[in-house]
Amino acid sequence: MLIQSLHKLVRFRVERLGIESKRMEIPGCSLHYYEYRHPNPRGAVVLVHGLGTSSSTWFHLYSSLIREHTVVALDLPGFGFSTISTNRKFLSVAEHTAVLDTFTAKMALFSFTLIGHSLGGWIAAKYASAHPKQVARLVLINTAGVHVEGVENLLRAFDIKTTGDMRRLADTMWHKYPWYFKPLLPAFRDELVRREVPEFVRSIRSDDFFDGGLRRLSMPVHLIWGTEDGLISPETIGALQKDVPHLTVDYIQNCGHVPQLENPQRVEEILKSVFESKPL
Repeated sequence: MLIQSLHKLVRFRVERLGIESKRMEIPGCSLHYYEYRHPNPRGAVVLVHGLGTSSSTWFHLYSSLIREHTVVALDLPGFGFSTISTNRKFLSVAEHTAVLDTFTAKMALFSFTLIGHSLGGWIAAKYASAHPKQVARLVLINTAGVHVEGVENLLRAFDIKTTGDMRRLADTMWHKYPWYFKPLLPAFRDELVRREVPEFVRSIRSDDFFDGGLRRLSMPVHLIWGTEDGLISPETIGALQKDVPHLTVDYIQNCGHVPQLENPQRVEEILKSVFESKPL
């Protein structure tokens, strides 16, 4: 399939950077991840992608991140090259969080910077609130998971049945997507359906969203926000500012829901300042 071929192309290019493509077997899942072990790292970075994508989403950031850090990027179960080995079609938010817990424990990762985008931010923040001593810094990029007014629009956006629905979703997510993206819309639509993404979104319940757990995020939390995101309500920012004790917000103008693809240079600049800041 076309999208899988693109993932393989990205894997080829990632491996040329010296980053290894690896697998880990855990109960119910076969996980794929990228790993670069820096010989003298300033620290470790763990990357968690968003809904319907994979560790390929970080492609533009890998070369800068590995200069000084050990880097690990996970494909969540059912996405990228990771599979669910039971008869389940998809995992819940809570189950994805438990997978991240198991994965980091088996990788023996401690006091790392955790970066999550969209659904990955949701999962990362849930993990960090349960393991505040494990996470030195938390970076959330246009994160989902905060129950604010208008969140129902997010759920409806992934009701994908036709290529037109896929085009509407893309227009909502991106401020300006690459020229080559439009011809791929039918393939992206087929991929989301194959990955059971609409069913996953319909399965989300109110108790999956954040509650008082945000107040347990005692580490520095850095929010990166593409201001033209039509998918996640900007009210999310105010809710995080209200509940997260140590929050810094960096806005990226003229950028949509996926800053690491739409403006990776600016994301690199922000991450550089994040790494230069001292953990609490």
